[in-house]
Amino acid sequence: MKKFYERYWDGKQAELEDFRYKWPILSKFIPKKRCIIFDYGCGKGKILSEVRKLNKNATLYGADVSKIARQASRNSVPDVKILEITDNQKVALKSDSCDFVLSLDVIEHIYDTEKVFVEFKRLVKKGGYLLISTPYYGFIKNIIIACMGFNVIYDPKSPHIRFYTKKNLISLLIEHGFIIEKFGYYGRFPFVWRGMYVLAKKRSIQ
Repeated sequence: MKKFYERYWDGKQAELEDFRYKWPILSKFIPKKRCIIFDYGCGKGKILSEVRKLNKNATLYGADVSKIARQASRNSVPDVKILEITDNQKVALKSDSCDFVLSLDVIEHIYDTEKVFVEFKRLVKKGGYLLISTPYYGFIKNIIIACMGFNVIYDPKSPHIRFYTKKNLISLLIEHGFIIEKFGYYGRFPFVWRGMYVLAKKRSIQ
């Protein structure tokens, strides 16, 4: 996987295509108080640089599987500590250490779904928050894909290897100790949205 994402990030811009659709909506959930914010799957640091603009006092961390992406993040946001995501989806942060974890359009790239959600649970403090976004799939959009875009969405060379629905994403979060606070969509129009997001709070009592 690491070799794939070295190729993926080699020459790719830090600001990906979907940034302009999701960030105006998701940015409002970024905490403004002094706290620890962690970007899991930070890429080349575009989101981290935007988070820094919104919160000058937060302690920021980022992590990515790609060495190329990690170095670009360090160059983009020098005051942020950038960590490696291991093959087991783990990062070198203490358990219950993060007030706010965001992972924007990352989970669809990860083969071992169970391990990444266990890691989210480990990292977020009790009462802390997790913000996830991922491409939207639903009944009407799936029909359109089947009729018109199957080979585009399910291109075997695509980096997307997992496909989430609202139901299974929420189920995973509840299973791993989170309470759903907000769910929504962004991009395009109803029922063919580009993406969906969920803001979840880790239960204080597990």
